[in-house]
Formats: sequence, C-alpha cells, structure tokens
Amino acid sequence: MAENVDKLCKQAHRIVKMDVLGPDYDARIREIYIKANKEVGTSQTQIDRVLSTNLATPYKTFSTSTQQCLFAFFENEIADIVGIVTACKTDSTADIFELNNLAVDPDFQRRGIGTQLIQAAWMETRPFRLSAIASNTRSISFYKKCPWLELTKITKHHSVTDNLDYTLHHYRSVQDSPVETI
Repeated sequence: MAENVDKLCKQAHRIVKMDVLGPDYDARIREIYIKANKEVGTSQTQIDRVLSTNLATPYKTFSTSTQQCLFAFFENEIADIVGIVTACKTDSTADIFELNNLAVDPDFQRRGIGTQLIQAAWMETRPFRLSAIASNTRSISFYKKCPWLELTKITKHHSVTDNLDYTLHHYRSVQDSPVETI
C-alpha cells in the first residue's frame, strides 16, 4: 500500500483510476460512498443496493473491466482517497458511459473535488450521461453549475424495490468541454 501511496502522491492531478489503487482502498471507497449518501438523505436500502453490487469489491470490479471504471480523488496532504465517481457502459455495444456514485467525503466537499472527478470522467469516457433523483437537491444544484452538462429530460419512476415514487433529472455531457482539462 505504501508503494501505491508514493506513486499517487507524485501524480500532479491527484485523479487516479482504480487499477492504480489496488484492493487496499476498497474499504475507504465504500466508507466515502456511505458518508456522502447519508449526508444527502439517501435511503439505507439504496445505499445497501449499491454496496452489494458494483461497490461490493471495487478493485475487483473496476480494475480489469473495459466496460466500467472508477476514478478516485487522492488528497496528497492526508494521503488518502476523499472522493470517487464510477462510469459504466450502458451495454457492451454502446459507446456511452453512465456516471454513477459520485461521492465526496463530506469533510472535503465544496473544494472542487466533485468537479475534478467529473472532468476526469469526461476526458476518459465521453460521451457520458448521468441521472440524479430530484429530491437530492445538492446534486441537482451541483450539476446545474457544470457548464459541460446539459439537462435532457425529467422523468417519473416507481421503484418496486423501495416502493417509492421519484423523479429523475437526466443529464448528458456536451461535445466540447468548456473547462480546462486536468
């Protein structure tokens, strides 16, 4: 693990892909996801569903796949991960990725980390799309501030698993990123 930390601390942009991190960071990735989602009021059922699927074993899931990847923001000062975003192809023939699980440790929010994670995903996986539950007003507010995201539609859904009705805001990346590349 110390060898990975040394490599990461030398990286200029502090955004790394899961295959660089190794399995030692799985627990921290899961912890960030839980903390960030509890902060915005995500139900425990929804959190558990993600933790039991693609975040069950992040290194195993994301380090070898060409269909999905995970980006982590590595904070040099504390030598640890403080934010993540995952990107998964919608199907094996599509060239479009779906961004999921954007999460920044609440102690490190409002420092541009989420923006940098989305920029990294944009550089690696464009085009992409993402969705946000309308009741997650913090996410909706964040996405509205991202000039390289475009709201495409708003839809209503019913989750049989949670027995909840909810509204989703759907976004897609625009062709040319108006932000500096990282």
